[in-house]
Amino acid sequence: MKKYLLIASLLIAALALTACVSNKPVIQPDASSLPTEQTAEAPTEEPSEEPTEAPTEAPTEAPTEAPTEEPTEAPTPEPTPLPTEVPVELTPHEEGDYFAPVREELPFIVDLDGDGEDDIGFVREVFEDDDDFATYTVYITRACDPENTFTFTTSYGYGGILGAVMDLDPENPQKELVFAIDDEGGEVAYAVRLKDDGSGFEYFEKRMELFSYQYFRDGFPDDLVFKASEGVPCAVRTDILGTYFVRNSFTVTGEGFVMLSDEYSYGSPFGIALTRDMELKTEDGKTVTAKAGEKIAPAATDLKTYVTVTLENGTTGKAEVSFPESEYHPFINGISQNEYGEWPYAG
Repeated sequence: MKKYLLIASLLIAALALTACVSNKPVIQPDASSLPTEQTAEAPTEEPSEEPTEAPTEAPTEAPTEAPTEEPTEAPTPEPTPLPTEVPVELTPHEEGDYFAPVREELPFIVDLDGDGEDDIGFVREVFEDDDDFATYTVYITRACDPENTFTFTTSYGYGGILGAVMDLDPENPQKELVFAIDDEGGEVAYAVRLKDDGSGFEYFEKRMELFSYQYFRDGFPDDLVFKASEGVPCAVRTDILGTYFVRNSFTVTGEGFVMLSDEYSYGSPFGIALTRDMELKTEDGKTVTAKAGEKIAPAATDLKTYVTVTLENGTTGKAEVSFPESEYHPFINGISQNEYGEWPYAG
């Protein structure tokens, strides 16, 4: 009996233990720990990388480069064409065709292109550091195209210009700016004109003297009367029978400076005694001989093929001129001109 009671007690204890084990609550993982790891990693990484990089790079570069370059380049050249002086309207001479003197550093108002509206011109003088030489920059601003100023710069000169706005062709409304600078080799002339198609201005240059050298220093005389039909007086240097500035007149076309005559005049130079005979051709085709010891005076030349001389008795004849490449001075009738006499060369 006691044995059965013991077995029953053991069975009851075992069942009680089993019940305790099966009824014990199962401990699940903390629910807050799982979402905490997922929400802490995912939302923190994505917004912290993308929004931080995108706005930092783009807006920083764009506004820094664009506004810095444009205002620096564009406004700088604009004050250059015209100085602070107010441009003045040119006053042409009362007589003759239109002729109005201009000077460096004095802006002027005139209808250069002939469209009925006032244009502005200016010749700026810029000296080098030693103040011995200067260049001259021409600016012309058309009333019909104020955004595009025509400009060019000359070679170096000693300082100052001799120039005028003139009407070289009264049959059309345009006018021309013509001026000269002075350098070591003499004067260099410049001319500015409206192109034949009216699209803008063009300029030409030629080594020659305008009017007279005295004008360059003293300015144009008040009583000067300009006639377009007679052209602009000029002088060009030559070494034919000595160094002279022979005279002619020119106009300006789309081809540049155009001389009104093929022949340049010496004026009235002093006579030079010949050291050998010189044969000459007269206008009627005869041959005359200027004898050694006789004085002659150069009268005219085309600068290329002939020179006309006047003898003491008033006879005028031509001698042939040539320019051998290996020689410094011209030849007269195939012989170096230095064999004919001691000519007055410039130093």
